[in-house]
Amino acid sequence: MRENVRGGSVGILIVLQCKEDGKEYLLLVEQPRIPIGNLHSLELPAGSIDDNGNFSGVAAKEVKEETGIEIKETDLIDLTEYCFEPSTKFSGHFMSPGGSDEFMRFFLYKTQMTREEINALKGKMTGSEHENEIIHLKVLTIDEAVKTSPDAKLLVALFIYNRWHESMVASSKC
Repeated sequence: MRENVRGGSVGILIVLQCKEDGKEYLLLVEQPRIPIGNLHSLELPAGSIDDNGNFSGVAAKEVKEETGIEIKETDLIDLTEYCFEPSTKFSGHFMSPGGSDEFMRFFLYKTQMTREEINALKGKMTGSEHENEIIHLKVLTIDEAVKTSPDAKLLVALFIYNRWHESMVASSKC
């Protein structure tokens, strides 16, 4: 039996809400993924946890490295924390429990931008030089993202986001 040890990681769902019309867009990263034979894989920004286990700190760092947007840890909403009952002991969502111990915590960064600011992100080249990352930013509607991305992280994050969003809307009506 072959097992893969990877540990914790973070995925960040970035939702851009247009100030002019209220429409929501996702900011995804496009990068080469040789193991799946795809040079233009559309994905959530993501990264591995460092030794100190600071999930939100790593998430904020990954947003900066992969998108160029500088945020604070306090700007992030921990969707994984929202998802699980307080009594559970899960560190995150296991991505491939049959072959790896990798788990992922999902965070949400939601912000308002003008249409001009959103358009300026389209196609922007980013990435960490010391990690040899070649990343292009893509701005898509949720529907476009689901139809064009093979990234399971994206689907998990969107599922949790939809539940979180519905609960926020329901609680504001009380």
